[in-house]
Amino acid sequence: MTWLRTLISPSPRSCFDFAQHERYNAVMRFWVYLLQCADGKYYVGSHRGEDVDAREWEHNEGINPKAFTYSRRPVRLLWCGEFADPAEMVRFERQMKGWSRAKKEA
Repeated sequence: MTWLRTLISPSPRSCFDFAQHERYNAVMRFWVYLLQCADGKYYVGSHRGEDVDAREWEHNEGINPKAFTYSRRPVRLLWCGEFADPAEMVRFERQMKGWSRAKKEA
């Protein structure tokens, strides 16, 4: 369970290398997704878990009133991609967030 303590350690100096830890990667799935909001805007997000549909449901339920999608519900999942490496997932999410609307639509 040392790997779990490393994962939840509050110390900013301890850095958990997700990509190198086989146990973590064996139980986690990593996703980037694109939602379309009711007002026509797009939202790019990432998710660690089994099911992106569950994350879409969370957006639609309005669990976080401070979320970008809260006042733009309902949202609809347009696209999702699964990644083997969490670092790759984060890189692609950041890249996709920088895309223009036209590129997201394409």
